[in-house]
Amino acid sequence: MVSGKGKNLNVKFGIKLLKTANNEITISWKNPKYTEIITVQKKEGNGVYRTLDVFADKTTEYIDNDLKYNITYKYRLLVKRTLGKTLYSNEVTYTPTYKVNKTRNLEFFKNNYPFVCRNASQDMNQYSVFSGYYSPIKYKFTGDTLEIHLYFEFTRYDKTGKEVSVEKNKGIGKESYISLFKQGLKKWHATYVVEDKYEFKNINFKVVDVIHDKSDKESYNSNQQFTKVLIGGIDPLRKGLKPWYYTWTGGNSDSTTMYMPYTEQADPTYDFFSGFTEFKKNEYLYVAAHESGHLLGLDDGYITEDGKHDRFSDN
Repeated sequence: MVSGKGKNLNVKFGIKLLKTANNEITISWKNPKYTEIITVQKKEGNGVYRTLDVFADKTTEYIDNDLKYNITYKYRLLVKRTLGKTLYSNEVTYTPTYKVNKTRNLEFFKNNYPFVCRNASQDMNQYSVFSGYYSPIKYKFTGDTLEIHLYFEFTRYDKTGKEVSVEKNKGIGKESYISLFKQGLKKWHATYVVEDKYEFKNINFKVVDVIHDKSDKESYNSNQQFTKVLIGGIDPLRKGLKPWYYTWTGGNSDSTTMYMPYTEQADPTYDFFSGFTEFKKNEYLYVAAHESGHLLGLDDGYITEDGKHDRFSDN
C-alpha cells in the first residue's frame, strides 16, 4: 500500500493592489495551480463582503471604479480548487482620497460665485444673500466643503383646507416622516467634486446639506424665508386625484412648496412603495432627495414620447 497527498491542498497565493487612480482601483493576483473558480469579493466600511465577479478562466486582475471618497474598502478572493476545497486569499485595503488647495478653491469661488459665503465663521441664519434677502437656500464654502443650507417649514393641510402641524406620530417604522425627509437629503445629496472635467477642473471639495427646521427655534433673522414642505394631509393642487409627490413654485421667488404625502396616501397604481418596511423607508429617502433637487434648479428630463423621463434631477 502507498499513500500520497493532493498537490492542490496547500498551495499559497495572494492578491495585491496593482494601481490606483482617484477613486478607481485595480487588484491583481497569480492564478495558483489546480484552480477551477475565482470569486472577487469586496467589503465597504464596516459592511459585509459581497461578490463583484466570478472567473473560471485565467483572468488575473479586476478593476473596480464603484468607489466613494474617504470610504475604506477591503478585497479578497475566494478560490475553489479542483478537489473541491475552497479557501480565501489575503485581504488588501484601499481608501480613495484627494488633495485640496483651499487658497485656490476660495479664489475660484470668489471669482465665479460671489453669492456664496466664504467666511467660515459666518452664522448663516444671519447671512443675507443679497440686498437683505434671506433666501431659503444659501451656500457657504469653507475652502474644502460646500455647505448647502436649506430652510424648511414642515406643515400640512387638514380636510377643511386649514394649515396645521404635521402629525408627529406618523412615519415608517419608528421614524417620523420629517426625520426620514432630512435623512434622505443628507444621504443622497452628499458627494465629492474631484478633478471635474468642466467648470470645477482641478477644484476638489465635498458637498453636504445643512438642514434648518423652522420648528427647531434656531436664532433666525426675522426676514428669513422658508420652503414649505407639506407632509401628508390634503393635496392642495391635485384635488380629486390620488396624491403623488411633487414640487411647485408660485408667482413669487420665495413661494416654493413641496408635497410629500404619506406612503399610505400615495397613488396605489404605483408599486413604488409596496413591500416591506425597510424598502419603503429607503424609497421615501430617495423621493425626498429627488424632490429637493428641484429646489436646487434640477428639472426632470422628459426624453420619450410616452412620457418616460430620465430622472434628471437625480443627477
